[in-house]
Amino acid sequence: MIEANVLLYVVLVLGMVIYAFFSSGLKANFYFLLVYMSVLVVFENQNGWGMLISDLSQVDNIYNKGTGYLYISLVNVFLFYIAASSFVDRFYGVNVGFHNLNVHANSFFVLFLCNIFYGIFVEGLAFFDVVSYKGVLNIFNFSIFFFALVSSIKTEKNYYLFFRVFLAFAFCRGLWGLIRYAFLGGDPSNFYANNQGLDVKLTFFDINDSFVATVAAFLVLWRLVCDGELKFTQRLLFLAIFAVEILVVVLSYRRTAWIGLGLAYLLFAACQPKALRFKMIFSLIAIGLPVIMVVLAKRSNVDFGEISLQSVFPDIFQDGELSFDTGRFAELYAAYIAIEDSLLFGLGTWGSYDGSSFAELEFHENDFTWMHSGVLHIALKMGLVGVFLSFAVIYSFSKFVRAKYLILSRSDKGVAMAGVAGVLFMLPNWFFGTPVIEYRTMQLFAFAFALPYIAFAFYCLKKSG
Repeated sequence: MIEANVLLYVVLVLGMVIYAFFSSGLKANFYFLLVYMSVLVVFENQNGWGMLISDLSQVDNIYNKGTGYLYISLVNVFLFYIAASSFVDRFYGVNVGFHNLNVHANSFFVLFLCNIFYGIFVEGLAFFDVVSYKGVLNIFNFSIFFFALVSSIKTEKNYYLFFRVFLAFAFCRGLWGLIRYAFLGGDPSNFYANNQGLDVKLTFFDINDSFVATVAAFLVLWRLVCDGELKFTQRLLFLAIFAVEILVVVLSYRRTAWIGLGLAYLLFAACQPKALRFKMIFSLIAIGLPVIMVVLAKRSNVDFGEISLQSVFPDIFQDGELSFDTGRFAELYAAYIAIEDSLLFGLGTWGSYDGSSFAELEFHENDFTWMHSGVLHIALKMGLVGVFLSFAVIYSFSKFVRAKYLILSRSDKGVAMAGVAGVLFMLPNWFFGTPVIEYRTMQLFAFAFALPYIAFAFYCLKKSG
């Protein structure tokens, strides 16, 4: 099939090159980027998990469209076109943003290419077995979307339109989630009700919808707190957006989403003057925690006074004790056994582990190319070298934010810190979720990483006149 599609791949690549050169320096690519970002905000990563459906081929997932014929999704091809135009802009010196992650990206590309050559010419594997979404392809996609975002802000109009579009679609998405929750039984992808028998309904099961809601809530709350010139109608609209987005996260019943929202809230409080900071922390303790405890009891299907670690984390605690080789940790334990003798470079992007001896892992259906940990997934595919690169990215990102935070205006600081809040939100999922194999997750992770760089690009744009 791959050979039969060679002509189609050639046409797509030629089209990408032509588009990149003809769109360089023009407005078209920015508007295509807005369309692409809107798709990420609006369309969930629907993989059938938690649905009452036996035939997963019936699941309609926009991020998989085209993979049966092209092996690369059409949404991914759209990203390649947008990124190619951004690369041509940088090559010709068109006004593009600054970032400090070049070394990290180039190091990853070298490691990725080494895996491709080794897998094809030494192991004799097919190209798309080495370059697959269950390997590290989405890390490559993360890199080029980050680059496209950082390069996107060329005018003041671009900057404001970018965030208006994001907030508009985030608000509409949140409203749909609440309407469906109230009147239509909630998200049909409900693992807790359909698989665990719990009496709960959800706004969104996809963690990315809670991510979008958290970043949107952070942005509007910053405006509400820090902008004293807001009109009454603007303040009312921002309050409505904030309320909707918070409800979306709370009623998702996702533990990682609640932790991520809490981290974002604490970050927001840390950025405020001391008096407001203490008020926010007090309100979290007095109001936020009791609310979470109530919904946590409902999620765990126990009375409020019966909440325990066993009821909250039944996939981690077995018989009241923390277990590292059963439950959720079983696949991590099995993966560690597989890479124990290949710690430095891992088993290759095509690598897998053997979890067939663990009854808890039957849901994998013998597909052991992924696991619930982004860190260990990278260790399996690229070893400690890959893990080191991922933490180096986080370190350099933090270093950039610390260096540029003080020079940004008050409003632009809100944009930068919304990005940090997004990264903090994703950390629990990064350690205990499946982010690397999920296209939408890694793209929105790139969105969060890009926000401080976008804020700095706007600062440079204003400074240059």
